[in-house]
Amino acid sequence: MAIKDKLSDFRVASHLSEYQAPLPKTEVDLKVGVLIFTPSKKDVLLVQRAKSDSHANIWECPGGGVEQIGTEHTEADMSIIHAAVRECREETQLHISAFMGLIQDRWLKRGRTVHKFIFIVDVHESEEPQQLLDKVVLNPAEHQAFRWATRNEVVDMSEATFFPNQRGMILSAFDSLSSTP
Repeated sequence: MAIKDKLSDFRVASHLSEYQAPLPKTEVDLKVGVLIFTPSKKDVLLVQRAKSDSHANIWECPGGGVEQIGTEHTEADMSIIHAAVRECREETQLHISAFMGLIQDRWLKRGRTVHKFIFIVDVHESEEPQQLLDKVVLNPAEHQAFRWATRNEVVDMSEATFFPNQRGMILSAFDSLSSTP
């Protein structure tokens, strides 16, 4: 299904349509992330958290919290999908063109359940890494660096250099992409 959003025009694979539903009221802390691969599916975009941010210097996929309630400075996200579009745009300046897959994780943080939805996406700017270098623009308050990494490079990186569980989720995404025609 094709959608035109104020941040991007994008398609959502039919098996992900439930994530376009309006956000329910929930006590669960909802997080989103996006795994942006090059068209060849050989490289994924990783961002490194700012030195002044929590989890300083840690590598992760672009993402953040779902805005379940609007404030004077932010609008509430219409859906989990829309939160992913917003976070991708805020953190990389890239525009999602398609949602193709999903990897999920849950954990407890200070007695509260956190549910993270990491979407495998394509972006409108989708080109090989060298051409994409000029198109990724980071918010320096959140991230200090980015890199395009192959599966082998992710394998070679220590688990401790990633946000918890993300290395395994990124490798799972590489594996799911290599098993699809």
